[in-house]
Amino acid sequence: MRVMKAYIYASPAGAAAHVLSQCFSDFAELYRHGFLRDDSIVWANAEAPDASFWALTDRSQYVYVHRATEPGYVRLTSGRLRWGRSFDGTLEKFEVDIDTRNIAGEPDKHLTLIVKHRAPGRLVKVIDGSRLVDLVDGSYTRPEATVIDLAAYRPPAELAGAGEFEVNHARYHGVNHMMSSLNADNAELIRSHLGLFAFDISAEQIAAINEHLHVVETFADGFAEALYDRLSRAHSGPAAPD
Repeated sequence: MRVMKAYIYASPAGAAAHVLSQCFSDFAELYRHGFLRDDSIVWANAEAPDASFWALTDRSQYVYVHRATEPGYVRLTSGRLRWGRSFDGTLEKFEVDIDTRNIAGEPDKHLTLIVKHRAPGRLVKVIDGSRLVDLVDGSYTRPEATVIDLAAYRPPAELAGAGEFEVNHARYHGVNHMMSSLNADNAELIRSHLGLFAFDISAEQIAAINEHLHVVETFADGFAEALYDRLSRAHSGPAAPD
């Protein structure tokens, strides 16, 4: 059986509040787009204040999923990614600021920002330093950072397996990421009983999650079509008499 392994922290109170649902939705959607795959391993705190997790794919990487109404701009500087709604907004009014210095672990981290927006046909703009650069198959990568426009993302045709260094790097940083926003007692619980937080997620289970997500999206589309129809009628005014 093909399985993806996930280490996910959630307290009993958090689980009762269904905090795990967003984690599994994110993992299923990223699997559907080809970012995660059967041999991936992920580490997440379902109660963390942001939608981030650690992943082992072909590399060890910190992953942040940003949901936005528009593609926006991402500015890459040394050890830092910032998302804003405009070119200058990445300097003055950024809404996402990922700084390697604020992420648990060693300095040699790869930061990946995945932007999920609601503007079909438009792409995230990436500023590397001070210049605009092109996405290739929906992504842009430099040695320490990656930006992905999820709607446009196409995974490589041939995916390399992670090397031994990347595997060990991910195991160290993944667990540290799980514990980074926990109090000392809960962090110690993970140190002593990490296996209790491990899940094997099969390809069939991921397919089932995506099927349910598709049902919700299709249901919502019906309301969107009704709204667009009402707005169209309102703007066109009353029909002319025969």
